[in-house]
Parts: sequence; structure tokens; C-alpha cells
Amino acid sequence: MVECNDLFQKMSEYLDGEMDVATIEVAMGHLAHCPECVDILEAFKRSVALLKGTESQILPEPERRRLKALIEEEMKKLTS
Repeated sequence: MVECNDLFQKMSEYLDGEMDVATIEVAMGHLAHCPECVDILEAFKRSVALLKGTESQILPEPERRRLKALIEEEMKKLTS
């Protein structure tokens, strides 16, 4: 059985169309019974759509580390 954290780790593969068929089937089965993961997936989709409409910029390293730490902290809250 797939865990929420396992699915979260593979969401970018799913959104990028890089996930194999067997894994997609397992993910779809999990999503059918986990509204929290559906919410996270939808948030990812909205984020990707929003970012596609922006100009790419390089984030300075201190801000990049801070942002990564904040994202990891929030994801731990969602997956625990």
C-alpha cells in the first residue's frame, strides 16, 4: 500500500508525465481514498500553471536555502 509521503515524493514525476503506468495506477488508487493527497496534487498543479506564466529568475543561494527549508517544514506538516 502506498503511503502519502511516497506519493508526495513522486508527484513531480506524475505532473511531468515521467511516471510509469504501474506507478500511476497505484497513485490513482491512493488518490481515490486520500483527499489530503488530492488537495496537495491540486496545489502542485496550480503552482506549476502559475510558474509557467512567469519569467525565470535565479534565486540567490541564501534565499534558496531558506525557501527549501520552509517548503520541507510545511511538507512534513502535511505528511505527518
